[in-house]
Amino acid sequence: MGFVSFILGLGGMLLGTRTFAASLRPEPAARALSGGPWWIGAILFMALPVLLFYPFLKLGARIRASWLFPQTITSQIMVWALLGSVLSLILFLLWHFLSNRKAGGTAATYGLAESDGSIDWPAIARELLLAAIIVSAGWDLVLASDHFFRIDFRFWILALKAPSPLQFGVFWRYVLPFAVFFLIQGTVLFGQLRLAKAGAPRRWWANLMLMAGGFLLFLALEYAPLFAGGTLLSPGEPLNTIVAIQFLPLMVVASLVSTWFFEKTGRIYAGAFINAMLVTWYIVAGQATQFPL
Repeated sequence: MGFVSFILGLGGMLLGTRTFAASLRPEPAARALSGGPWWIGAILFMALPVLLFYPFLKLGARIRASWLFPQTITSQIMVWALLGSVLSLILFLLWHFLSNRKAGGTAATYGLAESDGSIDWPAIARELLLAAIIVSAGWDLVLASDHFFRIDFRFWILALKAPSPLQFGVFWRYVLPFAVFFLIQGTVLFGQLRLAKAGAPRRWWANLMLMAGGFLLFLALEYAPLFAGGTLLSPGEPLNTIVAIQFLPLMVVASLVSTWFFEKTGRIYAGAFINAMLVTWYIVAGQATQFPL
């Protein structure tokens, strides 16, 4: 909790400096779903990641450890993230071209572009730099805790560990695929499912449930039979179910980061870049490296 507060607080402080003040923009006009269609979109957004979790992890298991992708479980999660993102993007584009474009939906209203439709590449680079500074500061915080107190930030099976030099090298191999995942997720979340007219508590809770609610229900269904004295709902997936437990708090944190930075910058980029770096760091630092580097 302290680490997440540090990330958000540092981001807010940096956005108040001369270097990053240009990234403070109002939110674009919303052209999102509402009413019944919003609930259909929300259910799809929450359901797809969990319905595809086991099948895409199994598909990712076919990737042999190599110099490029040397961690087996990280590669499985990467495949799940990328393939799920592609399906989400296809559904989003179908909605845009078949319906929402006529209602005024544009790259600008989705938090991707400027009001005239142009892509401000220097601004995206600036928000990438912002993300790098914030995550590097968080990295230094964990390293300092490890150096002075011999502890990292962990609770139960969740562990944000100080990465080794080898894991630091592995981090760069996986961060781009996870950036694609969070960019697409942010586009759908703030382009299609944004509750622009709702109050702050409702917006934040809605985004939290959209990103983490599917995993909450998924884990409840998996573990209810076990706690009742039987087995997991999917008894052949014990390891992957344990992996899924970690996605519940990770997606909660990702929702907070995405919402915080979207509402401050009016764009999806800063939140997506920060989430990609944080989640890649978390996964890589917690997994074995199977290929000698």
